[in-house]
Amino acid sequence: MYYDEKTAARLINSMLASVEESRPTLKKAWIDAAGNMCACDGFRAYRLHTPVAGVPDEEAENGIDLDKVFPADVYAYKPLELPTLADVRCMIEEDKRKKKRDGDASFIFTFGMSDDGEQLPAVNLLYLADVLQMFPNALAYYKNPVNPIVFKDENGDALVLPIRIMNGESKGIDPTKRRQAIPQPKKDKTPALGLRTFAALYAV
Repeated sequence: MYYDEKTAARLINSMLASVEESRPTLKKAWIDAAGNMCACDGFRAYRLHTPVAGVPDEEAENGIDLDKVFPADVYAYKPLELPTLADVRCMIEEDKRKKKRDGDASFIFTFGMSDDGEQLPAVNLLYLADVLQMFPNALAYYKNPVNPIVFKDENGDALVLPIRIMNGESKGIDPTKRRQAIPQPKKDKTPALGLRTFAALYAV
């Protein structure tokens, strides 16, 4: 798969449409000082190196300074192995069936445990699917389970806030069987943080 501007525009417009009316500054994309098209809904942020047609935008001074949000040196972070978009879509369909059957489903993906036993982040499955559609060739990086996950692609980058998990069901990658969805311990699916936390996590 390759980056597609029409797909990027569709995904950004869908994200902007989901932002509450009480947060008007997030209802539009903006062009930053470097010429990137930026968009953020408080839980995820995108920067496209080349603006795409069909997305409402405004001047940089009306937007958030994402330079203060994205880490200056993402390569100091640790890499994450991403599932395929096909795998993520299968998990979403499985959770949709579960929600219809049981009235509830987690829609959470956890990256499981690292080879040295470290807990890896968990993320909203729908957000993950969007990023993988936006940047099919992206690489992902993390600092710890509570900092935003960073996605890097030659066409742009993205941040997605993780989900704090304690009790609830999720799916993830078995470190011994990559790409395989496995049951995880019951975890509490409290959505992580919020827009202001982006900056707080980086002490800016």
